Amino acid sequence: MPPFPSASRDLVFSNLPSSDIVAAVVQRIRSAIGLGLVAGGDKLPKEAELARQFGISAFALREALTTLREEGAIETRAGKFGGSFVTESLVTESLAHDELCRLTFSELRDLGDWRRMLSAQAADLAARRASPSNLERLSGYAHQVSEAQTAEQARRAHGRFYLELAAAGQSMRLSQAGFAMHDQLDWLFGLVLDDEPKRALRSAELSEIVHCVGTQNSDYARVLASTHILTMVDELARLRLELIASRDRQSGARVKAVSGESFAAEVELFVGSLASEIGALAVKTAPLLGATLSAREIRTGVSLLVLPAFDRIPIFSLGLGVMAEVGVVPEHPYWINWWETTPSGPVENTHHILDPEDENFYDYEAREFIAQPRQRLADWATGPYVDYGGNNDYIVTFSSPILFEDRFLGVVTVDLLVADLERHFSSFLAGLDSSCVVVNAENRVVMSNSVSFDVGDVVRPASSDDVFSIGVFGWSLVLKNTRVSTETANILA
Repeated sequence: MPPFPSASRDLVFSNLPSSDIVAAVVQRIRSAIGLGLVAGGDKLPKEAELARQFGISAFALREALTTLREEGAIETRAGKFGGSFVTESLVTESLAHDELCRLTFSELRDLGDWRRMLSAQAADLAARRASPSNLERLSGYAHQVSEAQTAEQARRAHGRFYLELAAAGQSMRLSQAGFAMHDQLDWLFGLVLDDEPKRALRSAELSEIVHCVGTQNSDYARVLASTHILTMVDELARLRLELIASRDRQSGARVKAVSGESFAAEVELFVGSLASEIGALAVKTAPLLGATLSAREIRTGVSLLVLPAFDRIPIFSLGLGVMAEVGVVPEHPYWINWWETTPSGPVENTHHILDPEDENFYDYEAREFIAQPRQRLADWATGPYVDYGGNNDYIVTFSSPILFEDRFLGVVTVDLLVADLERHFSSFLAGLDSSCVVVNAENRVVMSNSVSFDVGDVVRPASSDDVFSIGVFGWSLVLKNTRVSTETANILA
């Protein structure tokens, strides 16, 4: 890759804004290597000079260099001409695949949103401030993407394009934020630049951005940059689903195409079976809560019913249990018998604070997972919502009302991580050739195969969409037949 001199390389050794200095140094140098700004075999500046340029202590720098040596990113050579030298790139397809699969859908979407915002703003500012030399370098990097012989070469040119775009916008903060994105997301873009047609298409899109910057069309430049990143992150999301599906099958076979109807039927079978299990458990539990028994007798009886049910619910369930309506259990106004899934089997969770006088009181009476079944006297699925007090991730709580002689006594509930639901249905999400969302009764996204729709987003079907009723919990599958945003359409019009 011909080295185009620019302000991008100056960012490598500029002062660090992070409070975690060691991690910031590691990320900065790792990103510089990944982008090719510091090539394999290059010698880093002497420690004293490097520490001065970063604006950090020599001790912090040595700690960061130790981390980089342990990672294999650099090596230390002794002698008169020794020092710290950059090794060859460690980015491999296997490593990138592992990292992509490790990310949750929401994490990938969040990173994509941040990258889109940075890229769009950089394009906007560049259209107002770019110099002729900026345009020359931008055009060069855009062409290098299509001329690249490997995905790694294309990835580096692509990354340097956006670094130069930020530099052309003459915003140091924007440039630093864009530089940091390489270690978080941009290095994965090589996975979707893995063949010539893709590289040619992405190169053409970058060239369009350059044209808009050159003609000072800031609005169009902003939209094109945002759309370009959205497309690439969307392709990463689809690839991620394909990888998860193929790994779960322990096979390298590609995901087969599926129809919306078959996907909806599969989801209905899954949640329908889950509803049947918790419904049956609610029926068995009702006599215990409806009879005149002590709290101890109720707990023992409910536990003996809940534990065997773990064999009949999804293996990836977070937990299963019973929450009694307030005042049902003698001498215990609030009462929970909840069991969590662990590698060694179900374990009772006794951490809920059920004393109304305690400042950490867990007041579940008005929570949706019990309020809706109480009101409707029917099953309900709450969420997706973030379980801040537990997993700090999106979950769905499925509830079934416990009824005895027409009296509402509480609910049986089971929790599932949205990430696990997505993994379970990954082959279907990846097998659809259009963007799709599974939405709950309130039209909130439970699962999607496109980063255009995040977990929890409200998505109301358009007239052009295909909608398949799932038939349980009020869920539906929506196949989106358009991917052009309103913002883009207005500007392109």
